[in-house]
Amino acid sequence: LRDYREAEIRHGRLAMLASTFWPLQEMLDRLLLDDDQYGSLIYGSVTLPYFPLVMTAIMLLLGYLDVYSQAVKDMDEIGEAFLPGDCFWDPLKVLEGAPDSMKRNMQERELFNGRVAMLAFAAFVWEEGITHLPLIE
Repeated sequence: LRDYREAEIRHGRLAMLASTFWPLQEMLDRLLLDDDQYGSLIYGSVTLPYFPLVMTAIMLLLGYLDVYSQAVKDMDEIGEAFLPGDCFWDPLKVLEGAPDSMKRNMQERELFNGRVAMLAFAAFVWEEGITHLPLIE
């Protein structure tokens, strides 16, 4: 069950990134490209070349964190104390020294926001698929 929770957290994180970058990319395409070049993202419009590179870099970082957290989970001293979705990396020190109950509370919030982001991303795909128009007009 813990592995399912971790998968849901990770997919929620990815959906939060996707539902943030999709409208942002369409807004920047509209500002920086000619009127005849931008269009619906899922139908292969011309996009700015650096956004796919940014998303690729983010995906590589997430992949590295996945491998790193798996290596930490396999260590003997962590074992059952591992919280799902914990990457053992908190650069802003938000939860440093926080009790496990607070960490689990933040996880529940992240799960809820991830679920909403998954629904938002599905709505973006549905809207562009039905209307054949870009998300941002």
